Amino acid sequence: MEHFLAKSHHFKRILSSSLGPSATRACLNSVKPEQKSVQTSSMRKSQQIGEFMSTSFAQTLRFNATPAAVLPIFWSPEYIAERAASVARFSHMISSSNGNNIVTFNYGDTLPEATPKMIRKLLGESINFVEVTRLPQVLNASGSATGTIDITVQNQPATIHATSTLLPTATGCRMDFEGELKIKVPLIGGEIEKYLVKFVPDVFEEIGRLVKRCLDQ
Repeated sequence: MEHFLAKSHHFKRILSSSLGPSATRACLNSVKPEQKSVQTSSMRKSQQIGEFMSTSFAQTLRFNATPAAVLPIFWSPEYIAERAASVARFSHMISSSNGNNIVTFNYGDTLPEATPKMIRKLLGESINFVEVTRLPQVLNASGSATGTIDITVQNQPATIHATSTLLPTATGCRMDFEGELKIKVPLIGGEIEKYLVKFVPDVFEEIGRLVKRCLDQ
């Protein structure tokens, strides 16, 4: 697990909230910081809709590369290898439908021993995700691309859905994500919501970091 935590930046905030700062530092003290893609993000206040808590979010990643250079990275062998290197359990599948490439990642790891009992009770001994990215195979006439990303926490009633838009800019391109985190309240409640709200920005930060690394290769 320490190998996974050390490499996967989007788990740093999860660790900070669930393990506390001292335990987080112990897991990450050998990790050298890597340059991030330039990004902005926002999480909006949660609201209850029926039996679900819904938290909307928006996040933007910026790259010094054209949309034509960034788009195919999401199904490239290099990007898939980077994602695989950050977790203990990983598998992927690439398919095509109606002009879109669909990339599915299954990934996860066991929780560290220092994880509080409350989180273990909610999640079990491991945490696993299914992440599905749908993007067009080619840019549209305006030089942009719109797709979706869906992340499901396996065996938990929690989902992340976002629309992604890749747009050209004066210095390269940006990728805008806008969506919501939905959690079924009666089953896992507010504590797991706090846990996953910290996870959401880091998911997209990790995507940006690995896309940038592939661009720099």
